[in-house]
Amino acid sequence: MLKDLRSFLKLLEDKGDLVHIEAPTSPRHQIAAGIRKTSDIKGPALWFDNVIGHSMPVVGGLYATRRRAIWGFETNEAEVFAKFTKGLKQPIPPRIVSDGPCKEVVLTGQDADFSRLPICTHNRKDAGPFITLGLQIARHPSYGNNDCISRMQILEGKAACIRSVAPQQLGVYFADFEKQNIPLEVAVTIGNDPYVTLASQIPGSIYLDEFSVAGGWLEEPIDLVSCETIDVAVPATSEVVLEGELIPGERRQEGPFGEVNGYY
Repeated sequence: MLKDLRSFLKLLEDKGDLVHIEAPTSPRHQIAAGIRKTSDIKGPALWFDNVIGHSMPVVGGLYATRRRAIWGFETNEAEVFAKFTKGLKQPIPPRIVSDGPCKEVVLTGQDADFSRLPICTHNRKDAGPFITLGLQIARHPSYGNNDCISRMQILEGKAACIRSVAPQQLGVYFADFEKQNIPLEVAVTIGNDPYVTLASQIPGSIYLDEFSVAGGWLEEPIDLVSCETIDVAVPATSEVVLEGELIPGERRQEGPFGEVNGYY
């Protein structure tokens, strides 16, 4: 079972659909250019081993083709719809565990800084680096968990802005908390298993728990672990977890950003 990103990457390598780029590559424009090129021709996913200025590699284009999304779903073209529907009809709630791989290294205070991560600047007119496949995870006392993908612009060492407006659920959560002048605690996970990642894209009721649907697809509960500094639980096998909060009354200028469908 594909319970983490690493097992999915191993699967793609075994299928010859993941190419390692060993040449030094800049996170400013170069990585994104490679991902755009391979996506346009339905080519392989890319693993950049030597990111200039960073010790951490970058992978991209994982879900740029339907075939890889279906492989991540551990099914085939003929059975993908049935498996998708089964997860919706037979969700399995997540379970809280005491520890997980995402706890192997914990940085807090001054040691926690966006500059440690190889966050890419994608396009010439972009306002700065953006996290594009981070899963934002928040909890609402009435609606429950939300697992979504909203683009994040990095502003400075510890500050970023998230673009989410109602009826997007994270935007609804924040609006409710802002009315009470309470920060909304949000975790952002980078490098997740295919089930949790794909569940973030399910349209539906605000009461739908994406982790439960992911568990239905996996046919066992998704393991969640409590964050270090906020009251949010995240997938235990996440590669990177960022912990923060959305501040009531605070807004920043966001964008421009060249979106996936080719315009700013």
